[in-house]
Amino acid sequence: MVDSRASAAGAAEIETDLSELGGGGVRWLVNTHAHFDHTFGNQHFGPGSRLEVPIYGHHLLPTSTTTNARGWLRGVMVRVASRRANGSRW
Repeated sequence: MVDSRASAAGAAEIETDLSELGGGGVRWLVNTHAHFDHTFGNQHFGPGSRLEVPIYGHHLLPTSTTTNARGWLRGVMVRVASRRANGSRW
């Protein structure tokens, strides 16, 4: 499989869709790059999950993913705080 979407829930949807198509389970996961919308679903498939699928990518991918995750999460926190301050729920 190539890329895992932006969340564990999105990755689970992929797993369900593949199952409904009648294919075997995911045997490998390849990340094309470290952006969150390509890698945050890794937790559903990768080491430590019930599926234990090996994940492949550039050797700097884990560091890049961690760096991108921190930046993305900081941005989300700022946007949520701003919207709450303006009385918006989201």
